Amino acid sequence: MQITLASFFIIFIGFLPPAFAQYIGSEIPETLSETLTQYEISPNDVTLLVQATDEVTPRLALNLDVDRNPASLMKLITTWVALEVLGPNFTWETNLYADKNTRKGNSIGNIILKGGGDPFFLNRDLWMLLGELKNSGISEIRGDLLIDDTKFLIDETDPYLFDGDGRHLYNALPKSFILNFHSIELSFSVDQSGNAVLVTTKPNMPDLDLINTISLSQKPCTGDMPKIKLSLLNTNQYLISGVMPISCDEYKIHRDLIPHKQYVKNMFKKYWAHWGGTFSGSVEFGKVGNEHELIASFDSRPLGELIKITNKWSNNLMARMLVYSLAGDIAAPPFTRTSGLNVIMRELKKNNLDTSKLIIENGSGLSRETRLNGKFLFQFLKNAWEKPYMPEFISSMPIAGVDGTARKRFQHPSQVGVMHLKTGSLEDVSAIAGYVHKNNGKTYVVFSIINSPNVNDGVGKKFESALLDWTTNNL
Repeated sequence: MQITLASFFIIFIGFLPPAFAQYIGSEIPETLSETLTQYEISPNDVTLLVQATDEVTPRLALNLDVDRNPASLMKLITTWVALEVLGPNFTWETNLYADKNTRKGNSIGNIILKGGGDPFFLNRDLWMLLGELKNSGISEIRGDLLIDDTKFLIDETDPYLFDGDGRHLYNALPKSFILNFHSIELSFSVDQSGNAVLVTTKPNMPDLDLINTISLSQKPCTGDMPKIKLSLLNTNQYLISGVMPISCDEYKIHRDLIPHKQYVKNMFKKYWAHWGGTFSGSVEFGKVGNEHELIASFDSRPLGELIKITNKWSNNLMARMLVYSLAGDIAAPPFTRTSGLNVIMRELKKNNLDTSKLIIENGSGLSRETRLNGKFLFQFLKNAWEKPYMPEFISSMPIAGVDGTARKRFQHPSQVGVMHLKTGSLEDVSAIAGYVHKNNGKTYVVFSIINSPNVNDGVGKKFESALLDWTTNNL
């Protein structure tokens, strides 16, 4: 017997929380039922809700008490708590220190680069920090560069643990000093003769050895990703293999390919030379002590700006670093992940949110263990809508058809520019959550979380589009 979504709602209604069950009718959009049936997704695997922020009656609701993996929807919780605890103007410091006794005129011995947890410290920021050092009168560094990343006590040590591919930036582990996400951009393009594939890197890493064996084919360029693979052969040496159709335009990927110290050394030497400075030492790890004095400092962009990058582009590393920074609300450095997660739970409970079924592993959603249910998610999103920092929080979410991870997802005229939506995706997980704004002045909380082996390869996105089409066109 085939069970449609409409009949499933009737069957399931007895299992919904009483506050919701009394409001759900038997008329379920046929488009949603048809989409689930077409792609062989059981209604048991779906949690969804559509409810106006000023109403107590859901327009649609399903499986709100079922615990599910929300993937990157978890970033909404992490960034919202960061706003509430730290405030939108919170900034991080990245500082340079030197031994008080080693300065001689424009020359100095060892210097220490101390990370303060800035989740968005880029190469250009290092350039600005070194410019301040040069303006202080220093032009020669006689000693070594020491990295002090002791502000965070990291208990996550294996970037390969999640899916076996630790070179992908989404697997990057938090540190209190991260430069440019350790990102190296590799660009692949067919040369003018059409006989070979050119590989370039940005920034240039002189100690990175790439052996290019990519072959060309006459097949059409389909999809977004030519079949290109990187295999580690030796320290900093990679074999690049695969096939690229001649018809493909330039293709880019970003990877973490060399050790942290080496990446920092290359960038430090490059930008210090830009300022006319000299440095011939090595890069090691160290710690600021009483014998050191501050010689240059860089303040990060404010938190209110950085959560936009975190949520709009679903940046795992930034979300994970926020968790450690939150620990500063209850503890002195070194900050731990456990303390940061305790702050998140404390803040949610303070806002009368039921966290009894909530499981947070690292704050990013890159996890097989993270869980929440629809009842909590609705309470959370409604609470966030009513808080003073609502504008900052809402503006951090991708705008459908406009920017972030939702820029290409929803381009139907009825959807573009009227929805703030956070997307989430893992193997067997597709999720979306946020707010739909209507011309009549109403705003609806909308979410869908599907945990199903059949949800990948765009299937989950098709159901989410059907749900949002129904919301924008029928309410």
